[in-house]
Amino acid sequence: MLRNCHKCYQVFSTPGGEVCPSCQQKARDDFELVRAYLQGQPAAGIEELHRETGVPTEDILEFIRQGRLKSQSVQVHCQICRAPIPAGLACDECRKRLRRVPAGERVYSMEPSTGEKPRKL
Repeated sequence: MLRNCHKCYQVFSTPGGEVCPSCQQKARDDFELVRAYLQGQPAAGIEELHRETGVPTEDILEFIRQGRLKSQSVQVHCQICRAPIPAGLACDECRKRLRRVPAGERVYSMEPSTGEKPRKL
């Protein structure tokens, strides 16, 4: 199957991936650069990591969201309530609330429950 890479937009053949092999390799190389820098400078912030490694800040944040990197100074935010979290997409509290939503039901608001169904925003 042919598709366009989501990073560089080049056409490539794939059985199902979204990123071409060269962009996958670049992501692995970027990850190793950031990981190695953090080993020597564990308190480095996001701007320092970007400046010293050349890796885009969004890529660094994605490595942290994925749980592949841990940093003393860089945290990502819950994509529901915006609370700082060390890794992942949602904080513990929002994950607990999401588990209580019946399977297949669409979530429109994650405000504290009043016993009513989630409302459309």
